[in-house]
Parts: sequence; C-alpha cells; structure tokens
Amino acid sequence: MHGADEIDLVNSGLEETMIGAYHQIRETQKADRRVVDLRTAALRLRRAQVATSYLELGVFLELAGSRASARRSGASNVALCQVSH
Repeated sequence: MHGADEIDLVNSGLEETMIGAYHQIRETQKADRRVVDLRTAALRLRRAQVATSYLELGVFLELAGSRASARRSGASNVALCQVSH
C-alpha cells in the first residue's frame, strides 16, 4: 500500500479549486437576473475581485473616493465603472 502520488494531490487540489470557483460564479449569476450565462457571471465576478484588490492595495485612490461618494448617492457599480473608464 502506498500514499497518494503527487499528481493525485495536484488533481485533488485543482478539483477543489474549480468546484469553489464554479459555486462563486453560479452565485454571481443567480444574484442578478440580467446575468444570463456563466461566462458573463465569471467576468463580473473577476472584475469585482480585481477592483477590490486594487482598492485594498491603494491603487486608483481617486476611484475609492468616487466609489464612496457613489455609494452615498446610491449610484450603481456598473455606472461607476462606466464613468471611470
């Protein structure tokens, strides 16, 4: 009897990562009825994750100020993203 091979460990980790990612994408799709497919949900999720990382790192500080004022005024993230490009 022997333990798991390296490839088995890698595949197991990859499977767990992909299952978790699928569930995040599916929840993103279910949260907004305008998101009609998983591809769009994945793009929306990743965009939000990148934006969060940039804000946490202090990148684009002017965007953080714009986002805070947009939240106070009730503007949507979609509108904010369109303005900031």
